[in-house]
Amino acid sequence: MVLPVTDAPEVATLHQVIHRLSRRLRKRADVDLTASQMSALITVERHGELRMGELGRLEQIGKSTLTRLVSKLEDAGYLRRWVDPADGRVSLVALTEHGAEVLRAARIRQQQYLLRQFEALDFEDQMTLLAAVPALEKLLAVKA
Repeated sequence: MVLPVTDAPEVATLHQVIHRLSRRLRKRADVDLTASQMSALITVERHGELRMGELGRLEQIGKSTLTRLVSKLEDAGYLRRWVDPADGRVSLVALTEHGAEVLRAARIRQQQYLLRQFEALDFEDQMTLLAAVPALEKLLAVKA
C-alpha cells in the first residue's frame, strides 16, 4: 500500500534529510560551480564523449540552457566542445583533464566528509544506513 504524502510524514522527513545531506555534500565539494554545472560535468564523466543533444536529454534541459551551460564550462576549461566530423550539424562534448581533476578532488572531499560523519555513528546506525543503500538505489531508478 502506498500512502499519499499528506498521510506519510516520514516521507517529508526523508525529503528533508536527503536535501540537507545533499546540500552539505555539495558544500564540501568546495568548487565554484552551480549544482547544474556539477551535474553536467558528472554526466559527461559518467558517459564519456557525448552529443550536445544527448547531454541535454540526460540533464533534462533545453537547447538554449544547455548551450549557455556548456559555454560556461568550456570557457572555464572543464569541457571541450567540437563539431562532429561525421555530422557537421552536431556538436560533441568531453571532459578535459582539468574538469576530471576538479571532479576527483571534489569527490574526495565529499567522501572524506561523509566518512567522518559515518564513523561518528554507532555500529547499529552504520549497519542500518548500509542496509538502506539498495532501497535508495531502487528509489533513484524508479520512473514515477
